[in-house]
Amino acid sequence: EDYFASVAIDQFAGNKSMSSAGEIVGAVPTASNSFFGQVLTRIPQVYGFDATSSNETSTRKQTGSDGKQQNVTSTTGSVKLEANYRNRQVEPSAAYTKLNEAQTVVYTEKEGGKVVEVRYPKVFDARYDATVPRVITDKGRLRFIQKFNPAGYSFTAGISPSAFSFRYGIPTYRMRQIYLRYAEAVNRAGYPRVAFDILRTGLNNKSMPVISKEQQSDTTYVDAAHTQIASITTISVPTVHRSEETAMSIDLNTLARAGSTKWLDFNDESFKNKDNVGIHAAGCGLFPTQDTVWVYNKVVAQRMVDEAARQGKTIPLPNLSVDDLKGKGKMTDTTEVTAADGSKYFVYKGVITDLATVEPSAAEIA
Repeated sequence: EDYFASVAIDQFAGNKSMSSAGEIVGAVPTASNSFFGQVLTRIPQVYGFDATSSNETSTRKQTGSDGKQQNVTSTTGSVKLEANYRNRQVEPSAAYTKLNEAQTVVYTEKEGGKVVEVRYPKVFDARYDATVPRVITDKGRLRFIQKFNPAGYSFTAGISPSAFSFRYGIPTYRMRQIYLRYAEAVNRAGYPRVAFDILRTGLNNKSMPVISKEQQSDTTYVDAAHTQIASITTISVPTVHRSEETAMSIDLNTLARAGSTKWLDFNDESFKNKDNVGIHAAGCGLFPTQDTVWVYNKVVAQRMVDEAARQGKTIPLPNLSVDDLKGKGKMTDTTEVTAADGSKYFVYKGVITDLATVEPSAAEIA
């Protein structure tokens, strides 16, 4: 399944329907007024939204199966909301505000479709104004949690108390929550780089790197002038193949360790047409390959230093790069070739297998 996110506030805030671009996977339906069933209006009331319900009855002519005209009466209902700080029981916490303020936001300048500059503006996560917008009241501009009652528009300076809509379906589980839990599980299973890229870029068969074989050749000559070949050796070496917009944290060591593990395979056909966006990128922008700030080796290394400090320890910034994996060389073919001058030389072909991978430390996973 896909999970969807957008930096655009109006898209993130959602709408009053029960689903938004495949994001909501579970919801409790609610009636439009008590005439039709249970109305869950007490939920928005917790966040300071007064609810009023109404119904409208209309009658129209309709031709029945017997060909005769008959009157058909239908009734529709609706719920309207208005922000009222006097009845508000819950408001945005200082911790939530601080969390959004602390996020790394990225902005890219492009020319001709190519990134020419990467900026990191000191602004809040875009989800802050999307989830707790300012509302213009007689007490000033106050922030309301619009978790279950999105506004019809967004404006940083403030919106009207009547701009909110009742959501006819209370979400109980979202796709983004599933992927967040998946990232936590993958991290504990020993694949922290995969977990990081679920947050950073999102994973699908376009962004997931793969192992490819790079041909590396070396020519040995008989003479110092390099005029007569003694042998040519071509070795197929495992390397990481990445697309233009790829997950940059996942390295050769991670891919080699993962092997054909099904629950780590985002190149599967089921992810072929998924436009998954990273959970962090949902409110902070899409991080390009040129990004040098919010990258695994820096972010996770700093977290390890901070965690050690909380335990009263001082450690240097660890180097999390795993380079130059050693493997076993295996000869696959030997061919004797006759050169134009009649001299002979051998062409050797081989492959590197059984890479000696490195397990991440417990501190790296924690």
